Amino acid sequence: MQSPDKQIVLWDVSSPLRGFSAIAACRWTACSGPALLWRSWDDEQWIVYQVASGDTHLLNHVAAQALRSLQEHPATVSQLAERVAAALGAVADEAFTRELERLVAEFDELGLIERSP
Repeated sequence: MQSPDKQIVLWDVSSPLRGFSAIAACRWTACSGPALLWRSWDDEQWIVYQVASGDTHLLNHVAAQALRSLQEHPATVSQLAERVAAALGAVADEAFTRELERLVAEFDELGLIERSP
């Protein structure tokens, strides 16, 4: 039986950040191997099919921009925050960076990204 679809929510501020310092200190990249297949109908939400696992993920535009950025170039959380903010015309302030740190942890848990040397 295939696992249920997963939705990544970037702006969930209800759960506290704990133990994320190791995540912020690492460089991250999209997982090597089989591709991610992308589809969007409105540029606000993206469907990403993960070939290796068979999972389908629903990403908002911020999460999609972050994952695409990590497919192109490895980055630390702060580097990723700067790149995503610039692409979206936003400011990479502390709150934005913390939310991307949470997003990176979720991507890692889902097997979409991995640590880069």
